[in-house]
Amino acid sequence: MYKPVLGIIGGGQLGSMLSTAAKNLGIRTIILCDDENAPAQHFADEFIFGKYDDELKLKEFCYKVDIITYEFENIPFKTLKYLDKEKKVHPSPRVNKIVQNRLFEKDFINKCNLRTTSYVSVQNEKDLNTSKDLTPGLLKTCTMGYDGKGQYKLNSLEDVKKFNIDFSKEYILEKLINLKKEVSVIITRFGHQRYIIYEPIENIHEDQILKYSKIPAGISDKLLQDCLNWASILSEELNFIGTMCVEFF
Repeated sequence: MYKPVLGIIGGGQLGSMLSTAAKNLGIRTIILCDDENAPAQHFADEFIFGKYDDELKLKEFCYKVDIITYEFENIPFKTLKYLDKEKKVHPSPRVNKIVQNRLFEKDFINKCNLRTTSYVSVQNEKDLNTSKDLTPGLLKTCTMGYDGKGQYKLNSLEDVKKFNIDFSKEYILEKLINLKKEVSVIITRFGHQRYIIYEPIENIHEDQILKYSKIPAGISDKLLQDCLNWASILSEELNFIGTMCVEFF
């Protein structure tokens, strides 16, 4: 009996969990990762070490799998677009292009008539001088910054002088808001208006690190329903296929 083969790009924690879950469903997994010591290789059926722009490795990977997914958002869009021409990639490369860029992501969410904090694109220091209404705020790189990396808290525009900011990169300046809590909604979408959605999870942090999560979340019934509706709207507008976690602050 033929076992379908799932190709996974990335070899971290989620790649490990994906491989384990797939095995329970009788699905073989092959991982492509640019980290030779990627932990997920110990859970997959096969591991391919290669850079994400190595065309020979990409062709080898494509040849061996039936369908492709990826475990984190910072896979190069060019790589996913190349692979998608050979084997179907879910979520689509278009989705990845949006979620790996903070500016694209916020523009998309607001086009869906969902509110975010106020923000502005910053391509040079001059752009900041017209953005004083957004301080105190957070200046963030549009791409690659995570867990506080590539982020600068500006109580006023004068604070820019404190940091050695590389303006060859693109940034987004977001108005600072006081967060009461963080909740997450996990949604798995199979197609148009076909999805499974789970009730919101409340996330508790200590020293900027997730300590634990709990269900039910300590939010009102209205907010609970809003979170479910917003997550479903985003998944539909993205035409997302797969499992997505939407975080609300």
